[in-house]
This record gives sequence, structure tokens and C-alpha cells, in this order.
Amino acid sequence: MAKKPNPSAKPSRPASTKLEIHEFRGRQVVLDHQVAKLFGVTTKRVNEQVARNADKFHEDFAFRLTSEEFELLKADSKLSKDQWGGNRYPPRVFTEHGVVMMATVLRSPGAIQATRFIVKEFVEARRQAVLSKQKRRVPRALTFGLSSDLIGRINA
Repeated sequence: MAKKPNPSAKPSRPASTKLEIHEFRGRQVVLDHQVAKLFGVTTKRVNEQVARNADKFHEDFAFRLTSEEFELLKADSKLSKDQWGGNRYPPRVFTEHGVVMMATVLRSPGAIQATRFIVKEFVEARRQAVLSKQKRRVPRALTFGLSSDLIGRINA
């Protein structure tokens, strides 16, 4: 006899789970299949919820990649080419706010836990971006004698 699932049980997620956060249109985003995996649902279910709740998912929360953006993603991806084989359309991507909004419309047991996880991931990604930008800046002590235009181009 098959064992019934325990609805109060939290889905287990390996401690090493790391989201791939990409940047498109100047925003940090996560792909729809990663959001689905995070919440323990199918990608189809995630996209259905966006369609059913379109008023909650404005362009600044979720958007579909253009064909060109999708090609860039595939070319830049470290994943195997087989991973993209079944996609008919470019994937939808979610900003941090979009993932939090998805947690409010999905009724999965791990939604709150997953929301905490995603917020931490985006905060870490922002921190890494800031640190990376700070490392590129020319220290003030080394700018003596350089034109402000040159310093600006170096720090950009």
C-alpha cells in the first residue's frame, strides 16, 4: 500500500542548493524552472499562476525573455544543451519581488521557507555585485595626477 504524503511536512532542500541568478534588462532574475523547483511544483504550474494572476505580475516582477535574450542565455549557460531541448518558448524570468509574489499565489507547503531562501540568495547576489564593483575602483591614493575623466572611465 502506498504511503500518504504528510501535508505538514516541509520539503527537504539540500543545504548546497544555489540558484543561478542571471541579469537581464538591468535586473537580477531567476528562470521559471528554478522557481518551480524551489517551490516544489512544475514549471507549467508556475506559468499558469502568472497567467491567472497577471495583475500581480507586472513587468518589474516577471517577464518572458526575448528570442535574442534566450539565445544569449543558452550560449552563456554552463548547463548542457539538452537542458533547453524541450522549450518551445523562451523562459519566463522572475525578479526577487516576483518570486515573493509567486509564494503568495502558490499553495505549496514550502512557500514560506522557499521565500526566505530566495530573498537571502538575491541579497547575497547584490552584495557580490557591490563588492565586485568596489574592487574595480581606483583607490583615491592612486588618482593623484590623473584627470577626472580618466578616473571616471576606470571606475565605471
